[in-house]
Amino acid sequence: MDQQPIYPWYRLADLKLTEGQVEEAHKLAQQAVDAQRAVQGSYQYLTLEMNVLGDVLKAEGNSEGARQQYEAALDTGKKANEAYSVAETQVELADLALDEGHSDQAEPLLRAAIAEFEKENTDPDSTSAYIELSRMLLMEDKLPDARRAIQHAAELSRTSPDPGLKLPIAIQTARVMLSAVRENERGHPTLVAVRQQIRAASDTAKKVGYYRQECESRLLLGELEMKTNSELGRSELTRLAAEAHEHGMELIARKATALAAGTSGTAMVVAPNLPH
Repeated sequence: MDQQPIYPWYRLADLKLTEGQVEEAHKLAQQAVDAQRAVQGSYQYLTLEMNVLGDVLKAEGNSEGARQQYEAALDTGKKANEAYSVAETQVELADLALDEGHSDQAEPLLRAAIAEFEKENTDPDSTSAYIELSRMLLMEDKLPDARRAIQHAAELSRTSPDPGLKLPIAIQTARVMLSAVRENERGHPTLVAVRQQIRAASDTAKKVGYYRQECESRLLLGELEMKTNSELGRSELTRLAAEAHEHGMELIARKATALAAGTSGTAMVVAPNLPH
């Protein structure tokens, strides 16, 4: 079977997921995986397609289904001796572990992936891995290390125009800033600055059509507002939960609902009461 008809399916699936068209993304990703399985020796493509399907399942709130796809992709990459594909899947598994609150599971996956990406001098993939590393370190209350990791990610992506890298960096930077306020770190940014950082990321995501990143930004803003203006925060989070649900983005919807109810959910870096 020719590779050409299959490649656009998984790339389009990834685009549809970014745009918040989850049902369509699922159909395309499943179609790509099913078609690729019929092609002998196409292990690298198959791992990419299984990773995208895993991303869709994760967005749908199906963590077990996502894990199965990632683990299958990991096994396929290892059997084919595709170290680079293995590293890509390790980042996906680490992200899933962080969503479930298991930073201890994420760390060895991220360290191994970063080592491979740096050996191959692949800055975009290294950037994504360092974003996840910063997220992991922040969950472990290692604020200085988390800041260094996200700063390194920003430096790696300095010349890249890709919103798929720039927006996650902006959002994670805002998380680090919020944590600095929480810990009352010397010279910490003001809440006004944190809000501006989050809103800028949200506005940019909306402008370029990256709905998933827009939701992540709004989720973080809602988290902040719940600690400073709970009525406003609850209203914003409730609206986000309803919108995300309509798009089939159940993971975001559940996080927003949990925050609106005053619980953190496993995936959130929770800020305690903040100064107004």
